[in-house]
Amino acid sequence: MERHRMRPLAVAVLLAAAALVLPAGFCLAADGDAGNGMDMSGIDMDYVEDDPFAPEGGAAAVNDPLEPLNRIFFAFNDRLYFWVVRPVSRGYDFVVPDTVRKGIRNIFFNIGAPVRLVNNLLQGEVKGAGVVFGRFLINSTVGLAGFFDVAGSSLGLKPRREDLGQTLGRYGIGGGPYICWPILGPSSLRDSIGLAGDYFLDPISYLGREDFLAGVSAYSLKKINVAGEEGRVYEDMKRSSLDPYVAMRDAYRQFRESRIKNEIRH
Repeated sequence: MERHRMRPLAVAVLLAAAALVLPAGFCLAADGDAGNGMDMSGIDMDYVEDDPFAPEGGAAAVNDPLEPLNRIFFAFNDRLYFWVVRPVSRGYDFVVPDTVRKGIRNIFFNIGAPVRLVNNLLQGEVKGAGVVFGRFLINSTVGLAGFFDVAGSSLGLKPRREDLGQTLGRYGIGGGPYICWPILGPSSLRDSIGLAGDYFLDPISYLGREDFLAGVSAYSLKKINVAGEEGRVYEDMKRSSLDPYVAMRDAYRQFRESRIKNEIRH
């Protein structure tokens, strides 16, 4: 009997691992921003960030002292994506209609409102915090628990995506060394600290503390729901790059800096 009880948990953990391996997760954040896509044509691969954590005389774009280890983890994520995540996500996309996938993505985005609300306030973005709060109230009620983005589509209240990594960046803290985490994908020292901080604001994390299996299942659904879209971005980048690892690293740096400068707001 004990063996039968463990099977659902093992399956949930496997799905969680599969869903988390999103090498194209440029929008790495606890509030569920990932899945909105990214135009690779707009990325300047010669981009250099003014980073106070960068080595003396060097640039943030090459601030990668962990590169040998990062490349190992990148290769691990790459194989896990093609061997596990892509087949699972394609099966999921085949079964679940696009409208339902979009609605599920909206629900999880709506649930993550506390992360965006707090970080807007920490950055002094009172108007942005008001937009986040208004969107949450409208979409949670009229939008049927967030399934429909009524606030955005009908009232023009566009999302204000902010996370703790962006907040730290707005206060002048540089990204620090680039880190490619196994399973989680591209990040930096600053963004890794931010991700850990945002974890405590994410309602899904509290669900996991109350019921581990329920938390894993919810987080798995959240990630696998956008895996197909993010995977296509990753595959396009890989096909067009001589060195996908470098392309991913530089694209992630530029994208996060654009978020911090509010050049990308929605």
